[in-house]
Amino acid sequence: MMMLWEHRRRGAKGIYVHYVIANPAESQVEWLDGIPFGQGDSLLQSLAEEHVIPLTYQEAYHVFEEMRLQLAKARVELTDEVQNHWATVDRPEAMTDTHWHSLILRLMGRTLDAKETVHAYFQGWAIDDWSLVYHLMPAQMRTKHRNHLTYARQMSKKHGGESLLRGIVVEEKKSKNSKEQQDPKKRHFIAQVLVGKDNQLLQQRMHFYVELQDEQWVIQRTRRESAKEIPPGSEPFFQGLWYWRSFAVPNAEHVLDLLRQKEGCHVDENDEGLAIVYVSHMNDAIELGVDVSRDARGQIWIGRREIVLGAVSEDRLASLLQELRREKILGKQSGKGPFQLPEAANYLYREGHFDSFEEFTKAWEEEYRRAGELEGTMITFEASQLGTLLTQFIEWRFADQWKQSWKRFSRLSGEENKSMEEHSQGALFWEWFVFDQTIDNQRTLDFFIDEVGFHLPKGMIEKLEQWQESVPGFYVITSVEEKAFWAEDMFRKKSYYIEDNDCKIGEAPYEEGYIIFSRLIPREKKWHYGGVAHFFPRWYRQSIEKFMESIGLWNSSRFREEQWQPRSWSILMFLVELCKKPIIPKLFTMEGHLAGMSRAVYQVKDYSAVKTTVEKLSEFIFVARERQKGQGEYLRYDWIESGLTSQMMRALLEDPASKDLEGLCLNDIFQPDDEGKEVRQVGTFMLHKQYAVIDTISMERLDILKHVLTKYCGFYLVHDEDFFEEAEVLAQSSAQEKQ
Repeated sequence: MMMLWEHRRRGAKGIYVHYVIANPAESQVEWLDGIPFGQGDSLLQSLAEEHVIPLTYQEAYHVFEEMRLQLAKARVELTDEVQNHWATVDRPEAMTDTHWHSLILRLMGRTLDAKETVHAYFQGWAIDDWSLVYHLMPAQMRTKHRNHLTYARQMSKKHGGESLLRGIVVEEKKSKNSKEQQDPKKRHFIAQVLVGKDNQLLQQRMHFYVELQDEQWVIQRTRRESAKEIPPGSEPFFQGLWYWRSFAVPNAEHVLDLLRQKEGCHVDENDEGLAIVYVSHMNDAIELGVDVSRDARGQIWIGRREIVLGAVSEDRLASLLQELRREKILGKQSGKGPFQLPEAANYLYREGHFDSFEEFTKAWEEEYRRAGELEGTMITFEASQLGTLLTQFIEWRFADQWKQSWKRFSRLSGEENKSMEEHSQGALFWEWFVFDQTIDNQRTLDFFIDEVGFHLPKGMIEKLEQWQESVPGFYVITSVEEKAFWAEDMFRKKSYYIEDNDCKIGEAPYEEGYIIFSRLIPREKKWHYGGVAHFFPRWYRQSIEKFMESIGLWNSSRFREEQWQPRSWSILMFLVELCKKPIIPKLFTMEGHLAGMSRAVYQVKDYSAVKTTVEKLSEFIFVARERQKGQGEYLRYDWIESGLTSQMMRALLEDPASKDLEGLCLNDIFQPDDEGKEVRQVGTFMLHKQYAVIDTISMERLDILKHVLTKYCGFYLVHDEDFFEEAEVLAQSSAQEKQ
């Protein structure tokens, strides 16, 4: 009979429901047929292994009868011998509720302290033993129910379909009431709870208000915070804190050798001489809480001259430390810690970028800033930290959505079957998935903050909140300084002061008029790139504006802010195409006119008269006498800005045309005149005995040169025709990218 009771206390039904084969390399929840199960060697352990309690016949009968009924519900069959014998024994009178309560406390073996009372609540919940929970309640609450059986039926119905995977006290909260805070008979605990229900995991925090009555700690009331759902098929990554303590050791290799021989240890070594030891050991659920999702497992990190112990609660960390000291693997030094870090931090440390655990914890807590690191380095470090965590979060939380979106993106972008690292715009896609992609009207970044944020250091939370305030858009550089520049939002018409350590005055792409696509993030009253920054020359502006109009985000006067996220996929694909297919710019003169080969052809009636007149005018500088095969001899002159030409060109400059934003402005050629003064060349003139030709770079300039030539040589020439051919620019990639 005691054997049966001991199995009940140890959670026979719980083991039957929850037990699966443990994987020593990771802490996780297994999903079997769509239902979450905790994995581990054993769900619960009794308070005292060698525990004998004298019972009266009445007590023994009813204890065994209740166990028999509970085991029958769990489909655990007793032997025929036991059942036949049970049918012959005398049935004593029923026990009163007070008698039952007294018996349960005796069966516990010892008085539970305040925290153990909460953990006993979770033990009862884990194995659906609400009769045990009933006896953890105060007397006035127990009187509301007929007995422990009616309470158990009510709670079983309330929690039907649930599977408790974690219930651990992680914090004791001091009351705001100073008198109550000093009352040693009242305690307020906060526990982490992870529940499998139907086909989902629910994670929440649960408050327990515990009070000492008649030398027994009882649960006066409980309160649950809102639950957060973890999707099917996922392990509860990021769903708990880890507690760490580091110890300096003279010979880490010796410690590792001892752990290799220790039962229940799995050693995972890397190429850098470091190792992680996963410990699977039995823990007392009453003392340490229920955690079948991580199997009460600890970790031991072996460094070069230190070892670091980690567990999912301070109590479990202390238990692991005692065990290693008892086996003389560790000495009695106190070490450093405990450090409280989210499980996410484990994955960063495993990358091996830190020489010691202390260095890692300082980095995690953003000590780099206080140590005087360069601001640009700090920004990169923060982005790297958060980027790594977000990537892991996406792989855990939104693996299916990521795969579907990436498959579509890589196909439409023409780089199918490439990984994100190999894709030319993989970083741009990652940024879209984090900041713009929505599921149930919530962004990936918002999910990350809601579900992981409370595990992260305060400094990281502040950075994530700044990320939430990011402003995506197209920005036009308006002025440039060393390592910074001002840019105006092309559509919102708001200016931003952006810091960029690569910015240098006069060097592309840091030039006025250049366009940037980026997600700007505020930081200390300044702005920085949120991730990818694409720079485009100013002649891309018209194409960008036309696209934004085509998707309904802008109508030349109003920007529809609320439509950015619904249109974000279209913007993403537009940017991919914009980077792949460069826009060929148009060329313009200093006066703002479209540049191209502009030519006027005349028939010559009197060659000598034209030649004599031209040589007298200050506008013409003789260059060469040349001969063309089949055409005979001709004279070539440079046409400079002088005389009447100068007067008319000044008038043209005084009323310049508005320059097209998609073009490049050409620089004019200057040369010395007869007096040695630098003057602008505005065209060329070629004179043949039968024809004359004016060449320049715009039709507007051609009109002026024709007017001058007609004024002085109009009697000797007959206008034949004009030509214009727009200038061509070699196609080359003008867009530049920064990350």
